[in-house]
Amino acid sequence: MDDQYKSLYKQAANMQYKMHDYTMQSAHDPTTMLLRNEIHSLTNDLATSRSPLTIESRIKTIERQLHQAQMTNPNQATVGMPGQARGPIMHYDHGNFIHKNLESMRTNLRQHPHY
Repeated sequence: MDDQYKSLYKQAANMQYKMHDYTMQSAHDPTTMLLRNEIHSLTNDLATSRSPLTIESRIKTIERQLHQAQMTNPNQATVGMPGQARGPIMHYDHGNFIHKNLESMRTNLRQHPHY
């Protein structure tokens, strides 16, 4: 793994731990599980030095899923099944923190020599 991927890997691993902490109360929610799995896949992609475009695509997927969860309720990222009460998967500020990290990763990834 090259140095730039190591830096991105550390950032993704940190984000994976934060996501786990931020979504503890909604651990069994389908959207939470999907976001956690995608971030886990992102760390795996970085660990195996997948192509920068593949990694960027994964980051965009996570951003779309996070944005979709946030748009359900503008004050908090929320999810729910039809007929169930909707509860927050994470606080809005936590969602923004994850989003800013993802954007930072995309910016760093675009400077990769093989991009």
